[in-house]
This record gives sequence, structure tokens and C-alpha cells, in this order.
Amino acid sequence: MISTIKKKLALLLMFLFASILLSGCFSIKPVVVTGVKNFRPGNLLQNPEFSFDLGVKNPNSYGVTVKRMGINVLVADSSVGGIKISDNTRIAGKSAVQVPVKFQPSMSNLTNMAFGSFKNLFSAKGSNTMEVKGEIVISKFIFSKKIKFSEKIKL
Repeated sequence: MISTIKKKLALLLMFLFASILLSGCFSIKPVVVTGVKNFRPGNLLQNPEFSFDLGVKNPNSYGVTVKRMGINVLVADSSVGGIKISDNTRIAGKSAVQVPVKFQPSMSNLTNMAFGSFKNLFSAKGSNTMEVKGEIVISKFIFSKKIKFSEKIKL
């Protein structure tokens, strides 16, 4: 019985040693946000919601898993809202996927956005852009990496 415990402990130590040794050689290239596509506003008076597809490309030769994403949306430099996506999304090696994002901003955020847009309409340096900022956490096996992104869209 003691010999099986020693064997299991030795196997565990070898696994930990190999993991530490390989972690220096193994690196995850950051996934690339390729852009925002299919931006669709819902009915802003009855059910204020926005949806879009966030393009994510995996430059690695192996698949990775997107563990979570945090996204903030700004229109005309005022925050419309944010969302956290905790669904795991698998991206195969050397491929791209479109991650659907849907969020419902509060009425106060929509009001602030409308006043900011109205003010920018009459200013000389008006900014009619939407910006999507956030971070993506990807993982492969026991290794993970946090990647920040920012994407601007002309409205």
C-alpha cells in the first residue's frame, strides 16, 4: 500500500515538474479581435437592446478556449453598457469565429447617449463612433492568458 502511494506521489511530482518545465517553452499567441460585424439596434423605445458579432481569430496552430469576455460599449464617448460573457467558446487552430454579443443598456445610459450624440451633432469636433473595449481570457490545458482589445466603428 505504501509503495502505491509512493508511485502516485512520484507520478504527481513528475507531472508537476513537466508542467513547470513546459510552461517556459509553451506560449499562447494572443487571439486577435478582427472587428465588429452585423451591428443591430433593437427597438429602442420598447425593448432597448443592441447586438453584434465580435470576430475573434486564433493565430495558433492549436485550438484554444475562450473562457470569458468582458465588453464595454461606448458611443460618442459615453458608455452605453457592458456585458460579461462566461460561456466557453472553442476556437480551432488557425481559424476565426464570430461570437454573438447581445446586451440591454439601461434607459439612463440611453438618455445620456442621446444627449451626448445631440451635443456632438452640433459641435465641430463631433465624434460619431462606437467603441468596443474589453478583455478576453483564453486557455489551453492549464495555461491561460488575458488579452485586452479595443475596436472603433464609424457610425
